[in-house]
Amino acid sequence: MAVVAILSGVFFQIGHFEWIAISLVISMVLISESINSAIEALCDTVSQDFKINVKYAKDVSAGAVLVSVAVSVVTGLIIFLPYIIDFIKNIFLKMV
Repeated sequence: MAVVAILSGVFFQIGHFEWIAISLVISMVLISESINSAIEALCDTVSQDFKINVKYAKDVSAGAVLVSVAVSVVTGLIIFLPYIIDFIKNIFLKMV
């Protein structure tokens, strides 16, 4: 999805501050996913048996990834939706 966001940014020629926002949310997702992977690996190393605390740690770290993805989607919609609407309007105006 990061590639789609970058290509869309190039296609729609988004502004500098929009690029900053896109870069930040892409980085946020990658960082949260890395931390999630590290927590899961650590939990699996500590205990292969089912423990409620290990499950809780994994669930919370996965939840953090989910929140970062949700923030990224909202940010992407805020940035790209006006460009997409204008693009669609232009297509329909050329057809008429």
